[in-house]
Amino acid sequence: MKCLIGVFFLIFAFSVHAKTVLRVGTWDYPPNMIIKLENNKPKFSGAIVDVWEKFIAPEAALEIQWIGPLPFPRAMQMLEEGSIDAVQHLSLTPERTKRFIFSKEPIMWGKQGIVVKKDEPLNQITKIDQLRGRTIGMIAQGYLAPFFQNNKSELKLEELSGIDSAQNNIQKLLSGRIWGIYFTFPDVLFYHATQIGKREELKLIQFPGSSKDEVTYAAFSKKLPSKLIQKLDKAIQKANDKYDYHQLANKYSRATSK
Repeated sequence: MKCLIGVFFLIFAFSVHAKTVLRVGTWDYPPNMIIKLENNKPKFSGAIVDVWEKFIAPEAALEIQWIGPLPFPRAMQMLEEGSIDAVQHLSLTPERTKRFIFSKEPIMWGKQGIVVKKDEPLNQITKIDQLRGRTIGMIAQGYLAPFFQNNKSELKLEELSGIDSAQNNIQKLLSGRIWGIYFTFPDVLFYHATQIGKREELKLIQFPGSSKDEVTYAAFSKKLPSKLIQKLDKAIQKANDKYDYHQLANKYSRATSK
C-alpha cells in the first residue's frame, strides 16, 4: 500500500511540475537570434530569444526547445510538416496564411531599408525605375515588402539559401557582385558586417513604405492543437505589454560593437 501511495505521489508531482515543450525552429538572425557553438552544441541568445523565453513562455507555462540552426526554406518545410511546432518569427503574407497559423499580435518589429555600399550615390528610392538593372540579394523564400512584391517582375532578385545567407550576401555586396541586399530586418546585415569590421562600408537607404516599422509574428504549425495555439495567443498578448523590441535588439547590437 505504501508503495502504491509513493508511486501515486510521484505521478502527481510530475504532472504538476511538467511543462509543455514547444519546439521552435530557428535560423541565424542576429541581433534577434544569435547562435554560437559551445562544446559542439548550439547556444541561443538574442532579442527574439528573450521574447520567447522571458516573456511568452512564462505566460504560457511552457518550455522552449530551440531547433536549429536551420536554413530558412527547411524551417518552413518542417513547420508545414509539423516536425516543429513554431518558428522564431515570420512575416505574414496571404500565401503563408494558407500553410501556417499566425499569432494575432506581432512579437517583433524593426526598421526597414536596403543595404548598399556607402559610396553608392543613391540615398533614397522613390520609384521602381531607380532599381532597374540592379541586382538585389535576399534570403531564399524570404519576405518582400509591398513595394518590392508589387514590382517583382521588374526587379532582379538573387536568392541565397543556407544558414550563412546573410554573411554570403554581404561578401557579394562588398565584392561588387550585387548592388544591394534586402532583408526584412537589415540590422541582421549590419550585425554581421560589424563582426568582420566592415560596418562603416555600408549604409541603409529607404524605399516607399520603409519609414514604418516592419512587424513579424509567431507562426505555428497547423498540426498544433488549437487549444495550445489559443493559450499561446493569450500569452503573446500579455507579453507584448512587458517589452519594447527596439530596446531588446539594441542591447545585443551594442554588445557586438564593443
